[in-house]
Amino acid sequence: MASKEKNTAEVARYQVDLEWYKQNGKDLAGVLTSRRCSNCRKDIGSTPDKYPSVKEHFTQFNKCCGTKDEYLGEYMSIKEIVFRILVRDRNQPKTIDSIYKSVASHLQSRSYSRVIPASWLTKMLDDDQTYGIHTA
Repeated sequence: MASKEKNTAEVARYQVDLEWYKQNGKDLAGVLTSRRCSNCRKDIGSTPDKYPSVKEHFTQFNKCCGTKDEYLGEYMSIKEIVFRILVRDRNQPKTIDSIYKSVASHLQSRSYSRVIPASWLTKMLDDDQTYGIHTA
């Protein structure tokens, strides 16, 4: 049974579920705007009639906001870090191993390091009701 669980975890791919936001009456574009860098938020505010689509947000996170040091803050929750990694990578479905490597790399590069087992990360994402991170 352990090998079946391992195979499932390797195959499962996670991403931000756009439908989850619609079904729960949440504004993903607004959530993404709040995570943009100050320069991008200023640009968005200067042209309110041209509010970026979710896809445009993903592209800009990849090109601009997600490349900045402050994008993944030192004291963010693990789920927030995962959400931002998925958004930065244009919401492409990622395996738990890929997500875990990105999270672990970020956590170990900080002034204090946190370590979590990959199994905890899987459980956190499978139980997520905050960020809409689900299997693709």
